[in-house]
Amino acid sequence: MKLSVESIIYNEGMFYLVPKDINILFACSVNDEQIKIIDTVPEEDGHTERQFNGLCKVGNKIILVPYAARKIWIYDLICGTWKSIDVSEYVSEDVDSKFSGCVQYLEKVYLFGYGYNGILSLDTNAYKLKSIYKQENMHLWGQKIAIDGYEVNIALPNEKRIAVLNRKTEKVDFIDLDVSSNGVASVGYDGARKIILPTTGNSYYVMDNETKIKDRQLPQELSMSIYNGLAVSDKYIYGYSSWGKSFILNRESDEVKVINTNTYYVDYIKEIGFIETQKGVLNIYNNEFVKKKTISLEISDEELECYYSKYALTSRIYNESDAFDLSQYLRNIEKDNIKTDIEK
Repeated sequence: MKLSVESIIYNEGMFYLVPKDINILFACSVNDEQIKIIDTVPEEDGHTERQFNGLCKVGNKIILVPYAARKIWIYDLICGTWKSIDVSEYVSEDVDSKFSGCVQYLEKVYLFGYGYNGILSLDTNAYKLKSIYKQENMHLWGQKIAIDGYEVNIALPNEKRIAVLNRKTEKVDFIDLDVSSNGVASVGYDGARKIILPTTGNSYYVMDNETKIKDRQLPQELSMSIYNGLAVSDKYIYGYSSWGKSFILNRESDEVKVINTNTYYVDYIKEIGFIETQKGVLNIYNNEFVKKKTISLEISDEELECYYSKYALTSRIYNESDAFDLSQYLRNIEKDNIKTDIEK
């Protein structure tokens, strides 16, 4: 099975990721050829797509941001254990688009609400949630954010403005934008300027400060694209879409490469270069956008069968017809029992 990955982080030579297809936490190093299973996420529905949308790493903890999932989940890499954080005080467990993206500051993680109309902070030591901003009908899309010191710039996909969170003071301000689209898909930062990518269309914007914004045109064939986000370096801008065409812009030559393959996530990591996920692959490019490596994002049928077996035994809302018929379900239970007996 080829996996589609939107939630991925890089830390000290390691990638950690959760695909949108299945609820498994994976990891791999930059030198690996294949991702490796860390563990399945307990309790959640094993058959619903995009359970999570965003990851953060704080110390030895991986924090999974719930989109369709009922709870925040934290995995301890040292102990190999899961801890859940209930969010029902802030957003119903039945909402299927709770949060989109997160950012870390010291021991805190900030979660950007989509179904929840605001921003929550999570203390990863005390495991306590707190609302730091809420506004009716506000939807934040934090899959890709722009960090400038303490300030985090977050897209609002249904509004012509961006939110700015100060992580030190926990204050939230807004910057109104004069853009052609009805919303913003993503904000990037190159160290001097903000790069604004609208949700749709064949243009992007460069903001030198809060009052100056410049329109930049892209090829007409991108006019129907719906963007997920963008990644920015000094030399390149990569606007990506999992629904249509993406683009890579060389900022020095203005040359634009249009990509027709659905792209689920892109990031720029200075020590590595650009990373890009497409169906079944994680591609790594250097700073000159030369491909250096491809890591497989595939799991075998046997691994997939074991995954469904585990959810058949542990998920609170498992339905046998969602995965396979009853006979197959029983065979897998029997197989697990035999494996356990052999290990004993």
